[in-house]
Amino acid sequence: MRYIVGYGYLAIVFLVVMLAGKLFRLSVEVSRKIAHILIGFTWVILYYGFITNENALWFEVLVMPVTFILVNYLSYRYKIFTFIEREGEKNHPGTVYYAIAMTVLMTLTIFFPATVIPSGIAVFCLSFGDGAASLIGSFFGKYGPRITKTKSLIGSLACAVGAIAGVYLMMLFVPFSLPFYAVVIIGVTTAACELVGYGMDNFAIVFGVTAISTLLMEVCV
Repeated sequence: MRYIVGYGYLAIVFLVVMLAGKLFRLSVEVSRKIAHILIGFTWVILYYGFITNENALWFEVLVMPVTFILVNYLSYRYKIFTFIEREGEKNHPGTVYYAIAMTVLMTLTIFFPATVIPSGIAVFCLSFGDGAASLIGSFFGKYGPRITKTKSLIGSLACAVGAIAGVYLMMLFVPFSLPFYAVVIIGVTTAACELVGYGMDNFAIVFGVTAISTLLMEVCV
């Protein structure tokens, strides 16, 4: 049943994003980031379906992420999901990196249980922080100063705010809490890690936020 829920959710996400893209004539970049944000909720399915489920075998938490690597790679290589694949040189394998990063993250939770909640924080920060940075930055980044050639100050601020919102949203699904200052630190960390380019920000955010969140969970809880 948990596999049906997990894969069913991913199928619904891709269907909704594809239909929304056609109905509202969304650009590939917008469709890509909407999918990016919605896929983050997969962590909640992994948490309740596999991590905290006593009936799940230890390796089952990796099945969906590994499958996601394969699907994303095939889409990147053969343009299967055209509504989220960029054209030309801009089409770096960021979606593949996303899936690889999540797989490594889930592997860490198997051997280091203390990283379970931080892993979720990292996924929500990646989904909402990076998603907000791209969406807001692409529309309004030209109006403010730039941090790098491809990153704007407005985009970075949006990333931090999006990550903060992501952490609080995660608290609605999972029983944990952090003080406001700790959430802000996580948001700033997300924005700093997002400055890494060419899709590698997926790794930087996931591992950077997991590390700082693990530390903050120890200090604050």
